[in-house]
Amino acid sequence: MSTTPTLPTVTPITTPGLTTQKRALAIIGILLALLAGPYITLYCKYGGIPDKFFNFPATTAGDTKPAPTLFMTVGISVVFLVVIALLLFPRLFGFKKVPPIAKAAKKKAHAHLPVWFFVGLVLSAGTLVFTSLHLRSPVWLNDWALLPLWWGFILVMDGLVFYRNAGRSLGATATTELIAMGVLSVSGWLIFEYFNFFIRLNWYYPFAALISHDKFLIYAVLGSSAFIPMAFEWYQFLCTFPGLSAKYMFGPKVSWPAWVRIGIMALAFIGLVASSWFPDQLFFMVWLSPLIILAIALGMLGIWTPFISIKERGDWSFLLIFTPTFLFQGFLLEGANWLGVQHLAGGPKGYNPGYWTYCIPYVNQVHLFEMPLLGYLGYFPFSVYCWIWFIAMAFLMDIPTTFSLSEEYK
Repeated sequence: MSTTPTLPTVTPITTPGLTTQKRALAIIGILLALLAGPYITLYCKYGGIPDKFFNFPATTAGDTKPAPTLFMTVGISVVFLVVIALLLFPRLFGFKKVPPIAKAAKKKAHAHLPVWFFVGLVLSAGTLVFTSLHLRSPVWLNDWALLPLWWGFILVMDGLVFYRNAGRSLGATATTELIAMGVLSVSGWLIFEYFNFFIRLNWYYPFAALISHDKFLIYAVLGSSAFIPMAFEWYQFLCTFPGLSAKYMFGPKVSWPAWVRIGIMALAFIGLVASSWFPDQLFFMVWLSPLIILAIALGMLGIWTPFISIKERGDWSFLLIFTPTFLFQGFLLEGANWLGVQHLAGGPKGYNPGYWTYCIPYVNQVHLFEMPLLGYLGYFPFSVYCWIWFIAMAFLMDIPTTFSLSEEYK
């Protein structure tokens, strides 16, 4: 018996009265509301848009952020520990003991490591060594370092999946879908760059002025294409470990009535809109609101999401295997980013325009690389957001998802 999650495509579940066109219009309306809500609040707050408010990229921190407090430190730490405990010890949260037959997952035969694994290894490792040496030239490699670094790592991960999954991977079996993930990833990340203005720059790029404004825009577009592919490669890799998904297959069913779901959506939207009025107190809403609103909306529109199996069968496998993907990837990204500059007494020095740093309210203490340790909590919802965004955009663009979301692959 295979215990690896089997996922349906993003094809809508039959729902009376909802045509594909109506679903698409509903998703477009939600996206427009997400974009317009904080903007309208900001306009009302200042009686217009402040001068240079949307200057991108930001090269300096925004307003002074509130210092850490005991209440916020303890509160965020508790949430962080609860999520980790759920992932490691699901039985503490009502999950049933895994039956012996579910544990006996059949291990797939290994294939050889494909050529793109070695290409990716050379690209990612070579670029990491170059940026870690803090060399001034070649300038073009400094300017575009994140592309070979990030996409090289995607090739490495895809090669490992290919090796562990009997010659099947996104790159080998669904190249078109992998490319689609990259294309849809651009909008999926740039919306956060947009939200970042409203919470007064929780992250910024101190060396962005090393290249022209137009060049940085191109860099931002091309670089952000890696986020969703990274998450899916980690997911596919984790799914190659027999029995992992069985750990989460027999959890509690969670089903809320429509009025509760609509209420949660409304609160999430209000929180996002209000974040531009209270940027420090509600900064976290920019990470939670798009995920919550889109996930609930897709489910109510009859479009599959990883939350559907929780409601129907108590199977949390899809959600909980995907949840830590960007925590793993985020640790690597933050580490590579930190190594890319010299950390001197007077501040960082480097030649990589893509280097970023943070100025986050209430958590600016105990850093692991540039990111505050408690800030890594944000990678959990961002992981799931990557999947939800891909589902929504793939539905709008009518992009087939017959590989990463298919039972055949599993």
